Amino acid sequence: MRLTKIGKPGLWRSIAAAAGFLLVLSIGGTAVTTEWSGYINGYLGVSSTQIVQDESVSDDARIHYKSEFAKYQDALENARSVARQIQGEGSALLLNNDSALPLSKGAKVTVFGYASADPALGGSGSGATRAGEERRIDLEKAFDNGGKLQMNKTLYNYYKEQIAAGNKAKDGQIIRSEGGSGFGATAIPKDYVVSELDPDGFPADVKSSYNEYSDAAIFFFSRVGGEGADLIKENATDSPTRPKYLALTAEEEAILETIKNGPFKKKIVILNTMNTPELGWLEEYDIDACLHIGAPGEAGMDAVADILIGDVNPSARVSDTYATDSFSSPAMVNFGEYKYTNGDADIARNNSRYYISYNEGIYIGYRYYETRYEDAVLGQGNATSAAGAWASAGNWNYDEEVMFPFGYGLSYSEFSQTLDSVEWDTSEKTATVTVTVKNVSGPAGKDVVEVYGQAPYTAGGIEKSSVQLIGYAKTDMLDEGDEQTVTIDIDMSEMASYDYANAKTYLLENGDYYFAIGNGAHEAINNILAAKGKTPENTDGVMDAVGDEDKAVKITKSNFDEDEYSKSVTGKDITNRFDATDLNYYTEGTSDEVTYLSRSDWSGTWPKSMDNMTASDKLVADINAHYSTSNNPAAYEKGDSDTSGFISGAEFKYSLVSMMGADYDDERWEDVLNQLTVAELLDLTRQGRPGAMSVALPSTTAIDGPDGYRSGKYITDYTKLNSSDKTTTDVSCVAWPAEVVVADTWNTELCEEMGKAVGEEGLWGGGVGWYGPAANIHRTPYSGRNHEYYSEDGFLSGATAEAVIHGATSKGLVIYIKHCVLNDMELHREGVCTFSNEQAIREIYLKAFQAPCTPGENDTCANGVMGAFNLLGATWSGHHSGLWLEVLRGEWGYTGNITTDFGQDPSGYMEPQLAYEAGTTMFCTSGTAFYEYLEPLIENDAKLYGNMREAAHHILYNFANSAAMNGMAPTDKVVTVRTWYQNALLAITIVTAVVFAASALMALAQAYLPAKKDEKEDK
Repeated sequence: MRLTKIGKPGLWRSIAAAAGFLLVLSIGGTAVTTEWSGYINGYLGVSSTQIVQDESVSDDARIHYKSEFAKYQDALENARSVARQIQGEGSALLLNNDSALPLSKGAKVTVFGYASADPALGGSGSGATRAGEERRIDLEKAFDNGGKLQMNKTLYNYYKEQIAAGNKAKDGQIIRSEGGSGFGATAIPKDYVVSELDPDGFPADVKSSYNEYSDAAIFFFSRVGGEGADLIKENATDSPTRPKYLALTAEEEAILETIKNGPFKKKIVILNTMNTPELGWLEEYDIDACLHIGAPGEAGMDAVADILIGDVNPSARVSDTYATDSFSSPAMVNFGEYKYTNGDADIARNNSRYYISYNEGIYIGYRYYETRYEDAVLGQGNATSAAGAWASAGNWNYDEEVMFPFGYGLSYSEFSQTLDSVEWDTSEKTATVTVTVKNVSGPAGKDVVEVYGQAPYTAGGIEKSSVQLIGYAKTDMLDEGDEQTVTIDIDMSEMASYDYANAKTYLLENGDYYFAIGNGAHEAINNILAAKGKTPENTDGVMDAVGDEDKAVKITKSNFDEDEYSKSVTGKDITNRFDATDLNYYTEGTSDEVTYLSRSDWSGTWPKSMDNMTASDKLVADINAHYSTSNNPAAYEKGDSDTSGFISGAEFKYSLVSMMGADYDDERWEDVLNQLTVAELLDLTRQGRPGAMSVALPSTTAIDGPDGYRSGKYITDYTKLNSSDKTTTDVSCVAWPAEVVVADTWNTELCEEMGKAVGEEGLWGGGVGWYGPAANIHRTPYSGRNHEYYSEDGFLSGATAEAVIHGATSKGLVIYIKHCVLNDMELHREGVCTFSNEQAIREIYLKAFQAPCTPGENDTCANGVMGAFNLLGATWSGHHSGLWLEVLRGEWGYTGNITTDFGQDPSGYMEPQLAYEAGTTMFCTSGTAFYEYLEPLIENDAKLYGNMREAAHHILYNFANSAAMNGMAPTDKVVTVRTWYQNALLAITIVTAVVFAASALMALAQAYLPAKKDEKEDK
């Protein structure tokens, strides 16, 4: 039989090329989806495991965390309702001259500002707003809803037209980095645009519309930040007239002039910003009222409109100090880009060639402004010197430096507060403060009771803030004439001070202690000064208001052991764990030695800029020891190569759900850990775990978003959360108001309701973990991620986070509170060396994590924490055993998971052997790189094996007590299944491989057959 040609040669070559191309894509797609299966499964709402159920167990008995709602739409609406309430209670009224607010319902208003038509509903990066356009409540929808306010649509539509024409910066009014995107930038942006139009150039019809809509002019002032880049803080060399990002632009000044000189009866400012702006211009432009709304998320703008017309009575208190000049904080002296002079030559990792030093010590936010104010009143410590005077006409003056103090806020009602009693029980180490609150006049509303403390201070001794928040509570809704007695229990450890230099522990020194209440820290310190006999008259006017001595109580202590707070709740000694995080550990005796700011001499200790520091040999060695380009870190000492003492793959004895409620030290955990295979041990310690069949743990995933649970899907039946046959719908979870707004509510009960609502979204949103909330500190106004963090104050941050977390975990979420610790700046965050003294670390930065990570009643606390990208001194946070093993585990008794921030490359500075040794339990990645790196090492390193078993113990313990167990009974099994996209890729691979092989053979045959034919003809 003679072979004949079929088709044209070019056709087969084309088919072979196309099939080969598709084959390469499918193989590559298989590799990528395998690498990122955790994230992909979470996004698609699918699972790689399936529960094989024991049919004798009822469905109801399998649901350990139950939803309060019958369907996902109800959970969604509940979350939106709580979000609106948070915005209502978290919008702070800062100014209200002559009761300019509320406006009459239906009032005709003209809203100026580009952002009125394009508001910042959230930050960028992990705090970005996600809800679809149909769910987002913008200003127009909020005002139109129920006819609340009549907006000047002529101006509004003009803004919309300009937006549509692209006459604005990307995403509104935000910064642009050199690379074009604020997200992931590695340097402070060198250029930014505040999108605003000069009102002089508005069309004639816009200008003429003011007269009809003149009941009020509203200026919508907006700023926004995001992950990966900090806000610009200095004038550019090529644009010396450009203002700081938190100051007014020339166009905004022109808008305010237009408002001031226009026909408007009232002039109102809405602050749509999560970074505290400079507001000295409020008086200059005769502003009648100012309302801070932060970022309202998808639904909060409704509540803003309600406040403007009086349907909601504002009750927020600000969680930050609003300084007149955003540079006036001593922390701003060292905020920015600082690079070791020898970094390029000596330090292996690029970002670790940069550093930041917290030379201000404990004096950030109100702890600086109010302490310096009291010292100025008392005439001590050179408090009225010129050092640090930014807004003062002469030497430092509080009234000129501060616009609105921490904890301040107004209401439409007049409330009175009476300090009934303060009882200090030294044996129980608690104090009880009782306050009676009355709505003297005005509409129904809520008030906030703020309790501040002052510990005795001796110049040259332990640094102490003159006033610090130690307790607070929000009242119920009080009608006019109603009153409520509020009792606040205070743990007196809040007033203990950390002596890092001498005693190296917490001390509560003998002397005079003051407890005070007030509308903000400034009023509280004035009440304390009044109790000390001070008045504006006898202090030559330095004291700026008459305090109320009846709102302050002095208690003198002289008979207790000053070191009674040197033992932790676990009984472990509290002592220094961060000596090497202090820059002086490396620079003592050199010109780079740090003198921390001290109230004993404000002028002489004012922070110096740390420009042009040379890293010492020891510092270079310590940085490089934790950076492994060869997968052989110098700082890690391999353990015994004999791992035969560990058991893996043991016969099934306990399912994970059977361990629900068991103590962490329950002896059965040893059997559970023995059931794990080595492969499962390696898989467990990654985010996006594929599950562990040996202990019947279904696959789980974690969802990002400190401003909300960022799932893009709801499941239609939450009882099938861990089933492979669950069905989903493309409805994103709620985008919540920014964390700044949440903190401004000062309402822990409402914060807990938020946590419960987020937990419900976890049940319905197809995941178990939540990368949130976040609790870093607003060290300066310029951090790009201030919108993700609560406050400048560690106590308020910790109490707020604790309430949110308590609510979320009650619904079965495994949360990861982030980013622990000293990650208060985005610049060079992936490896920057961060330095601070231990007192500041403990009293401010770790304080925000202490309450949520310390088991309380019923052992409730955060069941996960996320570390940070930065180095603590010369040691990456994930390698810092002092942080994880000594403080969190040892002192706080923390049993939760400890994950890294996102990490994908084990050959970089996130070295897994060092991390597991230091207490890290999980890497935030679903990729296989860590698995592949550790697999050849673990069975020849007993120390690594043991550390990873301990990590798995923490992971399993927390997932056993989470919604990961929903659908599981002790007699159920878990098996792996292929997802639909894996099957699709496999099918494509097989088909394209067959087609490629066949077409390639035909193409070869076509090339061969003509040659044979020609050969016959020649014969």
